[in-house]
Amino acid sequence: MSTQPLPKRSSARNNRKHDPTTGLLDGVVETVPPQTLDGSEKDIVPRDLMYIGSYNWVDSPNPTIIVPGSPRIWRDMGMPMTVPLDSGTNFIDQNGHRMNNLTLLPLIRAVEDLTGQGITEKFDWPSADFIADRGRLRKLLAWSVGLSDQWRIDTQLAGANTVLLSGRAPVTKETSGRSRSYAFNYREASTYPVPGLENEYSHHRIIAYNFDGLRMVVRFEVDASLPYDTTPPSHSSYLPTSSKGVEKRRTLDPLDVRIIRAGSSEVPQTHLLEIKAHNTSMKWSKMYPQPYLSQTPYVYHASHDHGTFTHVRKFTLGQNELTEVEKDAQEGFKKLRKLLGYIKSLVLKHGAARISLVCEARILSVYRIPQGENCLPDDALALFVA
Repeated sequence: MSTQPLPKRSSARNNRKHDPTTGLLDGVVETVPPQTLDGSEKDIVPRDLMYIGSYNWVDSPNPTIIVPGSPRIWRDMGMPMTVPLDSGTNFIDQNGHRMNNLTLLPLIRAVEDLTGQGITEKFDWPSADFIADRGRLRKLLAWSVGLSDQWRIDTQLAGANTVLLSGRAPVTKETSGRSRSYAFNYREASTYPVPGLENEYSHHRIIAYNFDGLRMVVRFEVDASLPYDTTPPSHSSYLPTSSKGVEKRRTLDPLDVRIIRAGSSEVPQTHLLEIKAHNTSMKWSKMYPQPYLSQTPYVYHASHDHGTFTHVRKFTLGQNELTEVEKDAQEGFKKLRKLLGYIKSLVLKHGAARISLVCEARILSVYRIPQGENCLPDDALALFVA
């Protein structure tokens, strides 16, 4: 006798604001136990890092990215300098805003297109253990060390080995004035775009590395790069932005990604930096995982008083003051590694049945996702079949 699908969650619960279980099937499958350490774990440092893709978003009614794109370039400004309070709306989750539930699709398309341009070698997708955004890894890390938050991460097994971690922020854009922040305007004033990308949006970079035995593919947003040679090289890694550069893919689904080939793949990982603008001291315990999980080497902390910036402290990952910060953070990284191992075994156990991880009040619960809902189209999922 066939089993009937579990009913959707009750409308009363779904009407609550930003309920992370909306659309999931009723009933907690299991609860994820806290990860503990036995003291034998070695410090974890991402190894064998390789750049595999990047892109910038284009403001277009149809999802359009520039590949490989380029981050904005840092410029040292004279101090003091004053910027106005942030205004208007800014993206919290641009991939989710433009792609709905197919948030990983631009990642796949960008990596594959760079191979098509002859810039990178073909990436071995079946060898990856996880495909994830840095932000979702940070959520898992925060839960591992007992920090309370509410979130949801949807999973899917791709091929026989790879776990996709996907999802969409409940709010993808915010009004800047509510936060009384100067950060966006400071970043705008202290950086400049490369020629040809003056009107394009955020730059997203995709890297692969070994995380204590797990091969991770991680996407993250880049604040800026140190200056590098932006002169177009003689080979095809730099192409001008033009309508002729649009690559027509098959008969495009409205939610597929259009690609404009422009920008530079010559941006070294060693030149990337995070820009932080605060009127208080840096809270490293919360912030350090951000550059660590993307191996962004520099953090520039700009201090201000009501928008007047007086100095910038420049930190280097793993050096000087950050040496002790990393030592303190290692417990969380080790717990994250154990949690990722647990999640992978959980996803493998469920196989084709998709599951979602929901964190509420520090409890991490597993729910089922209705059948037929995939986080990538079939042609992208086929890349993970060995």
